[in-house]
Amino acid sequence: MLICLFPEGEDGSRTLASVLESLGFEVRVAALPNEPLIAEAELAVVQLPAQIGEAVSLLGLWRRSLPPGHPMLALGRWSGRTEIERLLQAGASDYLTHPCETRELQARLLVLHTATFRLNQDLLHRLADTQRIESLSALAGSLAHDFNNLLAAILGNAEVALLDPNLSDSTRYSLTQIDRASRHAAELTRQMMTFSGRPSPDFAPVFLGELVEEMADILRASISRACRVEYRFDPDLPPVLGEASQLRQVVMNLLINASEAMMPGGGVIRVIGCQGRKKGQPRVTLEVRDSGAGVPVEVRHRIFDPFYSTKRPGRGLGLAAVRSIVESHGGEVSVVSHPGDGATFRLEFPGMVSSGSRRVTSISAAAATISGSVLLVEEDEALREAAAHLLARSGFQVYPAASAREAARLFQGHTCEFQAVILDPTLGDGHAESFLRLVRGQRPDLRIVIWSGVDELEVHNRTSGFAIAAFVRKPCPVRELVSALSHVLSNPSGAVA
Repeated sequence: MLICLFPEGEDGSRTLASVLESLGFEVRVAALPNEPLIAEAELAVVQLPAQIGEAVSLLGLWRRSLPPGHPMLALGRWSGRTEIERLLQAGASDYLTHPCETRELQARLLVLHTATFRLNQDLLHRLADTQRIESLSALAGSLAHDFNNLLAAILGNAEVALLDPNLSDSTRYSLTQIDRASRHAAELTRQMMTFSGRPSPDFAPVFLGELVEEMADILRASISRACRVEYRFDPDLPPVLGEASQLRQVVMNLLINASEAMMPGGGVIRVIGCQGRKKGQPRVTLEVRDSGAGVPVEVRHRIFDPFYSTKRPGRGLGLAAVRSIVESHGGEVSVVSHPGDGATFRLEFPGMVSSGSRRVTSISAAAATISGSVLLVEEDEALREAAAHLLARSGFQVYPAASAREAARLFQGHTCEFQAVILDPTLGDGHAESFLRLVRGQRPDLRIVIWSGVDELEVHNRTSGFAIAAFVRKPCPVRELVSALSHVLSNPSGAVA
């Protein structure tokens, strides 16, 4: 081990250096704070002068010359608690009254070196974990964005095919299964987007009791038949401000997790919603309890890590997505578990003062049918054709464009005809913003509907100042896009209520 010695004086340095070398250490003496050898040493030893004030100043000087976290043993003549605390606060990693037994000096140096090595190893492991999660987040966001367009095309074409009245029962069933599987895949991409740090900010009041009630059938189909679900919600449970599809993911993930925890024997899953107050503010609590074997203490701190599982490796983002979604809603998640007595996942959300309708509604339920000329800008050919088909069936005259440049040519040829533009601001040709400037320069009254797989906050950043009338997230049934378009055209303000 290489030790850098900061001596009190020349005679003292020779004596102490000889002692350290006799113990098997390699010693280098530093006379100046900026000597290169300081950074090379694994450990620093400082001989302190007799005056405590001078000793504190000297320690501060040497500490600033060392790399952050570098271990430094101070040797001095003090044994009082006050003086030792001042020396440690000045930058010493450890202190030893000197002169002392040679064996004690050796032991203190080895302990300090070992402790520092372990700390550095732990920090390196944590840094590696952080970098791994950041890489996974970036990859998840990129994959989810690309996958959204593919799913939107699949959903759109399935919708178009299902409109055919001459379909056989078997074909209709197969198309329905395609539509259902695509919706499940869309939920997975939303989990990936949430895990990547880009959660949806388009929140609205959501009543958790009614949300879970609406999910009862799909929840029953998603868990083992050996499991039974019991629900208990306060009748006057206030709403939470949230995004309904993300909260459905949370409930689904927790019930699937509870079901798997009780296999193969099964058991009872209890879903409980109640209200309370914290620091004078309303809180809504959702608990999911299972009667399984419980979560072992030694892995409890890892259960929210991506891809970690006590059942089999690489299962997905389940509980990691739960924590990310809950925290993005301003909530907290915790788990209580005892061996052999199951586990309780407890979610706490800020509550709202209830007002308005008590139903979770989608935009598709609010719109009235209306017609007009629409400029549809979508680079994915399959999705563009499916959307154009459904818009035309709904009474719109559609002008499809595969790029912002093509859209600009169509717009300049029919400037006064259009009632609305449908656009994804992430178009691959990179000219979406210039197209929006063209539209707003010539038609300040034109309704613009954004149809995109990125989150609404990113859309806002890209389109700020262009008076966007509505935002529809991909992937979704194309009829939701049709409904949103009808709504903004029938609304004088051009905004989705």
